[in-house]
Amino acid sequence: MSNRQARPAIAPLPEANLGVFPTPLHFAERLTQRLGGEVDIMFKREDLTGIGLGGNKIRKLRYILAEASARGADVVLTMGGVQSNHCSATALCSAALGIDCEQFLGGDRPSVSTGNLRLSEAAGSTLHFVGSTDLNAVELAMHAHAEDLKAAGRRPFVIPLGGSSPLGVFGSICVVDELLRAPSSANATHIVTACGSSGTFAALVLGSWLRDSQWTIDGYCVLRDAEVSGHAFRNLVKEVRAHYRLDVSERSNCRLFDEQLGPGYGVPTTEALSAQALVAATEGVILDTTYTAKAMAGLVAGIRDGMYPAGSRVVFMHTGGLAGFLA
Repeated sequence: MSNRQARPAIAPLPEANLGVFPTPLHFAERLTQRLGGEVDIMFKREDLTGIGLGGNKIRKLRYILAEASARGADVVLTMGGVQSNHCSATALCSAALGIDCEQFLGGDRPSVSTGNLRLSEAAGSTLHFVGSTDLNAVELAMHAHAEDLKAAGRRPFVIPLGGSSPLGVFGSICVVDELLRAPSSANATHIVTACGSSGTFAALVLGSWLRDSQWTIDGYCVLRDAEVSGHAFRNLVKEVRAHYRLDVSERSNCRLFDEQLGPGYGVPTTEALSAQALVAATEGVILDTTYTAKAMAGLVAGIRDGMYPAGSRVVFMHTGGLAGFLA
């Protein structure tokens, strides 16, 4: 009996009433034709999860914030870059549940709030600009503030970068079930996604193992190089398997690429800008140059150099990022 047939007997996770699921899956016909017509491209529209412009971050947060509520948290703390999709999504989802939100952002406060910052401020989130863009420094500042809040009698709940905790990853595995239930995803050969904090990539890979799907899952690095991203991915998978006691066989069906990373996180590349323009012109879909456009640039290059051969059927994970585009 396959893993897909013998789904693990795991009690349903507590889930906050957040977002709109399942997200749509559709064939990108004009993009497919523009790229030669030999590789079918489908979009999993994780950008349409229904709260703000938070994209697939809502998938993780509906489980993470359910746990925060269960623990009696009256404030959640999280971290990211100045234009973090995850941070604005956390602010909006926390507001919807009546929980305060404070976020720690790498860098300095800009003179004008745009994009995700406007969304966070509209939700009433408290923003702390750390100055340093070093993620370790940002994390230390966040945890130090959590201790101060405890000392003041508050009940803080800390959410890591990108919501990439074991709970966030495990909760996101449901996207694999959505794909498997969608008739239009039949015969998919590859899943393509941006890889930042590695949580979405880990959920897709672990879900493919659990459900015995035969996809190759490709992550295009946007935050760290492939070696560091791979280390974070393996640690997350190890933590999820241990925490939820998942007895599942690993397979070598995933790859990480950092050729599209460019100068670093949040820095647009020529290839990403070109991919962004291509998708807007063919599908009327907007990608952001921090995450999704870099992943699309990888897919475009892979089709042109034969890494995705004729007859492949690729599901592209559109994980969101419109607020960053508008910034």
